[in-house]
Amino acid sequence: MGRCFGEGVGMLALRRLSDAERDGNRIYAVIRGLGSSSDGRSNSIYAPLAKGQRVALDRAYADADCLPDSVELFEAHATGTPVGDRTELTALGGLLRESSEEQHFAALGSVKSQIGHTKGAAGTASLMKLALSLYNKTLPPTINVDRTNSQDHSVRASCNSFQNDRCV
Repeated sequence: MGRCFGEGVGMLALRRLSDAERDGNRIYAVIRGLGSSSDGRSNSIYAPLAKGQRVALDRAYADADCLPDSVELFEAHATGTPVGDRTELTALGGLLRESSEEQHFAALGSVKSQIGHTKGAAGTASLMKLALSLYNKTLPPTINVDRTNSQDHSVRASCNSFQNDRCV
């Protein structure tokens, strides 16, 4: 339990799908939608609100024209703090509970268990992990986690998520 810092730099080549296909580029993943939100007035940037994260999730799924219960791998930001992890699980759990009456299989992970929190490169590292997962059709492990920080296991209750400790 807790945070481990790492250092990292990442670089991604983002292109329009039609251009990448035309030029014969190897395509690891396609970004279908984006969503963002600001918590507005809150205690601090280090204490996010579930409401703001939920708005970002709703916007991303609407933009992608995709249902949350069609997703098999959720890459969490997973800061390793009780407040941050609980907030993220609460937002994701609420989204999944409201998106379908059916429970579904989904893996929940974070690249931070392998490389630590790389601060400014953290989002890039997560995106690289997801892109490689899609390209290789593999659910990568989340290692070095004995138990979750959060007492709120709403994600597990909503979608049969599991902590994946080996490649699937």
